Amino acid sequence: MERNPYAPPVATVADPVEVRSERPQEVTLAVKLLWACFFIGIAGVFLRPPQQVPFIAMLIVAILTLGFWAWVITCIARGRNWARILFFVLVGLGLLFAVLFLSATLALYRERPFNGFLTAINYALEIYTLYLLLTPPAREWFKQTTQ
Repeated sequence: MERNPYAPPVATVADPVEVRSERPQEVTLAVKLLWACFFIGIAGVFLRPPQQVPFIAMLIVAILTLGFWAWVITCIARGRNWARILFFVLVGLGLLFAVLFLSATLALYRERPFNGFLTAINYALEIYTLYLLLTPPAREWFKQTTQ
């Protein structure tokens, strides 16, 4: 039987198989620190001062935000470079806003020093995590592509 020139091309199609080397220690430590920041964030939700916002609205925003961060951390652990870049951008914006509103933030933390302590720990962990994710072994691991 002759091949029909109007028939669609025939090809076998399969999902790509992801081949990655073992995750570097720097990335493993960074993921652990990200989870520590995540749990500090959960504690921070419950330690916030009372606001004019209804509790249920604050709780919904907290759940959505924490769910988003858990997803980003999981994607970083799986080696998704876009998640690592997103983390850089969000932490950079967070630090920028912390500096821009430093006077208001310091006034709040004078009233609630434990919140300020948790925030300082969280920022320190995030900055160290940024460093770990920028080390050469981490960069090389994130550059690996699927085949």
